[in-house]
Amino acid sequence: MIDNLTPSLKAWLNEAIELPAGASLQDARKAVSKAIADGTITAEQFKTALAEARNQDLLVALHRPADAKPHPMLRIPAALEKGNQDRMLAVAPEFAEFLAAVPRAQRAGRVFNPAPRRGATPLAEHQIGKIISAIGDAAGVKVRSSGDEVKYASAHDLRRSFGERWARKPGVMPQLLMELMRHESIETTMRYYVGRNAQSTAAVLWESHKSEFGTNSGTIPENGGATAASTKPQTTTK
Repeated sequence: MIDNLTPSLKAWLNEAIELPAGASLQDARKAVSKAIADGTITAEQFKTALAEARNQDLLVALHRPADAKPHPMLRIPAALEKGNQDRMLAVAPEFAEFLAAVPRAQRAGRVFNPAPRRGATPLAEHQIGKIISAIGDAAGVKVRSSGDEVKYASAHDLRRSFGERWARKPGVMPQLLMELMRHESIETTMRYYVGRNAQSTAAVLWESHKSEFGTNSGTIPENGGATAASTKPQTTTK
């Protein structure tokens, strides 16, 4: 039910069910179960509040460390980390620039916050995912197609394309991308380097080949590479 008693969630519980001061995680679980059982709150209300609280605590503003390093970082609160310690993460420059362009007075809440069709209740994560998929469909952003079936961009596809773009940048080694993508395993990260960029690799190889052997190199005849001389029948001189 509750995996972390974060500041935002505690504030909501204090208002909704008057959570006792100094309540533990176990106390909060019991209080929520009792409140749902006696009708003080509904299970749906709690699920919505829980999702919103998690977003409020995860989506922290740009934070500059105390040692005044030049690059902005993302801070994940200790309550949301397994090690129970605040964690600093590097943020992609284009995302940092996007956030920095937002007026300071508006730097609160979700970064991506589509309006619900009905009411003012914030959308749950799975609902936002459906909206992103609908946007990809409406914009005609094709990921792949097979016959009449077309796959349009989803939230996961956008994440994957982000990883692929950064994997192609000079100097971005697997360990760095693993941290940027927050992968648990380096094997997952290596998928962005092996096989996915075969066409880009081929283009570099052929450009190098052309520069070494001349501008006429770099293409393969449609007959599979056989030359005119090799296709002529051989004759034997007696």
